[in-house]
Amino acid sequence: MFRTGTCRHHTQSAWTTGAITLVVVAVLETLLVAAAPNAEPSAGPLAPAAALQSFQLHADFRIELAAAEPLVEDPVAIAFDSAGNLFVAEYPEFNQYRFPPARRRMGRIKRLRDKNGDGTFDEVTVIAEVPFPTGVIAHRDGVLVAAAPDLLYFPHPENDETEDKKQVVLTGFGRDFAGGGIFNSLRWGLDNHIHMATGFAGGAVRSPKHPEDKAVSLRQRGLILDPRTWSFATTSGGGQFGLGMDDDGNKFLCSNVRPLQFLSYDDRYIQANPFFSPPLPATNINAEPALTPLFRLSPLEPWRVLRSRIAGSQRRNDPEAARSGGVFTSASGITVYRGDAFPNKFYGNLFVGEVANNLVYRARLESTDFGWRAYRADKGTEFLASRDPWFRPVQFANGPDGALYVVDMYRELIEGAAFVPESSLQDLDASRGTSRGRIYRILPRNKSTKPLPSLTSHNTAQLVKLLSHRNVWHRETAARLLVERQDRRARPLLADLAQNAKSPTTRLHALYGLQSQNFLNEQHVAVALRDSSPRVRKHALLLGESHLPKSLELQELVQTMADDPSSRVRLQLAFTLGSSSSSFRFNPLKRLLKENPEAPLVITAVQSALRHGVGSMLSQLTGDSDVVRDPQLHPVLHKLASQAGAQGEESEIATALEALALLETSKPALSRQLQQRLLSSLPPDHNILKNTTSDIPQLLAMLLEQAQLTALNSATNLDLRLEAIRTLAIGDLEKGNKSAVFEQLLTPEQPIEIQATAAVTLARFKDKTVSTLLLDAWPRMTPRVRRTAVETLFSRPHWLQALLAAVQTNTVAASEIDPARIRLLLTQATPPLTAQLHQLFSHQQLENRQQVIDRYQTAIERKGNPVSGQLVFKRSCASCHRFQGQGNEVGPDLETIQQRPAETLLVDILDPSRAMKPQYQSYTVQTTQGQLFTGMVVNETANALKMQQADGRRLEILRIDIESLKSTGVSYMADGLEQQISIKAMADLFAFLRSQQP
Repeated sequence: MFRTGTCRHHTQSAWTTGAITLVVVAVLETLLVAAAPNAEPSAGPLAPAAALQSFQLHADFRIELAAAEPLVEDPVAIAFDSAGNLFVAEYPEFNQYRFPPARRRMGRIKRLRDKNGDGTFDEVTVIAEVPFPTGVIAHRDGVLVAAAPDLLYFPHPENDETEDKKQVVLTGFGRDFAGGGIFNSLRWGLDNHIHMATGFAGGAVRSPKHPEDKAVSLRQRGLILDPRTWSFATTSGGGQFGLGMDDDGNKFLCSNVRPLQFLSYDDRYIQANPFFSPPLPATNINAEPALTPLFRLSPLEPWRVLRSRIAGSQRRNDPEAARSGGVFTSASGITVYRGDAFPNKFYGNLFVGEVANNLVYRARLESTDFGWRAYRADKGTEFLASRDPWFRPVQFANGPDGALYVVDMYRELIEGAAFVPESSLQDLDASRGTSRGRIYRILPRNKSTKPLPSLTSHNTAQLVKLLSHRNVWHRETAARLLVERQDRRARPLLADLAQNAKSPTTRLHALYGLQSQNFLNEQHVAVALRDSSPRVRKHALLLGESHLPKSLELQELVQTMADDPSSRVRLQLAFTLGSSSSSFRFNPLKRLLKENPEAPLVITAVQSALRHGVGSMLSQLTGDSDVVRDPQLHPVLHKLASQAGAQGEESEIATALEALALLETSKPALSRQLQQRLLSSLPPDHNILKNTTSDIPQLLAMLLEQAQLTALNSATNLDLRLEAIRTLAIGDLEKGNKSAVFEQLLTPEQPIEIQATAAVTLARFKDKTVSTLLLDAWPRMTPRVRRTAVETLFSRPHWLQALLAAVQTNTVAASEIDPARIRLLLTQATPPLTAQLHQLFSHQQLENRQQVIDRYQTAIERKGNPVSGQLVFKRSCASCHRFQGQGNEVGPDLETIQQRPAETLLVDILDPSRAMKPQYQSYTVQTTQGQLFTGMVVNETANALKMQQADGRRLEILRIDIESLKSTGVSYMADGLEQQISIKAMADLFAFLRSQQP
């Protein structure tokens, strides 16, 4: 099926490339590994014509050069305007911190034109010089540019004064150290809005027109811009560089080692109900196993072979890790092919660049109930691979001609410089290639190259007609022009198309066109809700949300859709029902839960729809005998009980508790569990806990009495005891016998899990008694329990002062407090507290980081003992890192990070804040209840974040309970590990990381 392709270049007719087999590549790799590191020089750049000869492409296609240097240099993003001109973002700043000063320059935005229509761009206009440009899209009569920290608009590209007239649309986008994680991929969506990926650098964004508005966090979020008003909203996000969208508006992401991800829901629905914690929206849809082999053709760079040798990745039973390349490490630019030039079977395929392996991977999608699975489409080979190690396919675009365009940054070094051995960097100019770059066009062999079309002179009727075009560029460009022109004559044409067009895709574009013209009414929605296509019915639910609260016709229609044959329609129904607070929601929501008791997305959608009425929903469910008899639904009931408590609406709580009281006769254990969940989720000072005129005090007393008995009963199942301890957080600490119970729970006779959970639960109270209980138990605590106790004591100022007073009097030895935890505390301390900490912990002052690193250089070459190194790993690393199945995956997984050069790893260990990625910073959270927590944010959604604390626990905090979230500016992995790891132990640790798996 595949063979070496014929390639076309505008200066010569054609070449037929020779074949280098995978066997030769494997032999070459073996020779390089066996050779001395500097035995072979790095490959030099190829001229564009020669680079075309290096490709092996799917046999049914050909590849052409559309543009090359000097017209383009360092391209990372492209976008066609309505005239068929090509905007290009050039990004020389990547890795610039390792460039020679003379080679550093600012990015540029260019417009390319093909004047003679031969398929090769031959005229270039520099629109502007901008820093860090990573995305472009045609907008109005100009271009929008992603240029962190700003989203910029440049009007009138043909005007010499364009740069002077630029406008800052949004500001506050973050930048990372090397520049590989900033926002990118500006895409026109089915909803006629501009969508973008925000990378891992995040940021806090606001409009400069409204400086009084609070900046909005973009950590693990996506961003949507209204092209008419420049207002914006955050939505589900993640990934790194790339954003693919299909005909239904589904979004696909990629990141270095996770090439195929799907955003399973739009978290704008989640934001409407901040009282529950949903699952992460970005899901891995790759049906292939982790570290699945890629079919690389290019020779391995000598530095990559050297890195592999240093990392010691030649493991007998891990052949992929033994390779210096050949697996996903740098996925980029995920794009859905939606053109009209390829055969039908390619429509909807995902294309992902693997820039480190010089190839393009293709996946075919198979639908599941609520998502997708992505399977390798090309067996035993890649859709496109190059023998040139400088080929860097960072992005793609669907072209006006139906072709797939490939953006080749064309650099010698595409990895972050920190991942290259220092000895290699001394001979490697990280800037090589910044004056080069190529843009390729891929077409079927039976398709000729044609001049690119222009839509600029099309009238309104012609543009509406183009919404039926098979090529997405025509549809989206026509939709954009209709939005920008706002011609009222489009309205009847769109209405007719929405009802009568043959293609569901066309009907969808027409419906969203009506919405963008402010002409969509409930009749349009009602017709669409009855559409034969589930795709249209799903979007009709979304489009009808603003009409639903006031339209009885739509409410009646929507209720019947709980029986829709499409699971995706039913899922959207659950999200949509949250747009109304009317009671008509409950029956379809109940039906959806009963039919999907173990579907996390359905449960998430139902929870989001219950911003109000969760108590009533719980009452309906517990009153249904089928529900209470089905153990699969009990976890759902627990979630709703917790949500009712967190929301704290007294009428809903009363409704729920009344229903649970009725449940007591048939299911007493379930009734008590749900009561505990509800009451323990209430804010500690909620009025309902103080209401002496209701039955709540009596119920609370009964639950707490039972919880105390269960917590102290050593014969009871451990999980039940832990749940009972958490229940003790309800109400005041001084009421009843709670203090005495916690005192017993903190004794060394109790299992460690019991002691640690008791210490954690005490953090829910505000009483000074908490510090007394913990400090009295301190002498008998194990180190693990002490770490948890420290986190509780550090969480409130008066408890912290009690701990420091105990250190002052030597009741607690200063050496018993983890030095790393003190250093994190110093990042947020006031000047008086800083002085106090320096006085009490003066023995923990750190040596200059560079001096420590210099002193430890001998550990790199010293022969270590891997058995001893495994013990070092378990003692000092496993709480945050995973390797060979051991430890916790909080920081980078050492199965991948071990490919970093040993010199770099040494810096990472001894000076972790020097070049940390944003996701590994430590943060301080202050809650609305006055608590202070410090740790690393391991994941977050629109509603909640999970924080890894120093004692190894993961703390989940709802955003609605967060008063402030601030970065400490330092790595979660604190300085000072030399106090735990000697030079010999460091050599042992390196030996363990290099060792073969047992």
